[in-house]
Amino acid sequence: MGISAGVIDVICSDSLPDGVKRLIDFLKSSIRTGTFRPFDGPIRAQSGELMCPEGGTLKPDEIITMNWLAESVIGRIPEPEELTEDAQALLMLQGVKVDENGETEE
Repeated sequence: MGISAGVIDVICSDSLPDGVKRLIDFLKSSIRTGTFRPFDGPIRAQSGELMCPEGGTLKPDEIITMNWLAESVIGRIPEPEELTEDAQALLMLQGVKVDENGETEE
């Protein structure tokens, strides 16, 4: 499921340097062929918590319900109120619940 099945793709800006585009194409191709498995452990969250141990692989349901970013990712997941109205509607459609403080509930 995902990139390897052609269900998900990475679309990049035309303004990216050619070398970056080639690297992305290489990574996508490596994922499709199974030579690169981005969800094999060890994987740690930004908090340092071990999310997938050495030798483990995140399951598809763990991947599509991720509400954390890997330690190597710079950035953050936006709060629901920061999203566009369309994105907020998609959250509701997907069954993501938001509490009275605007926090997503698990």
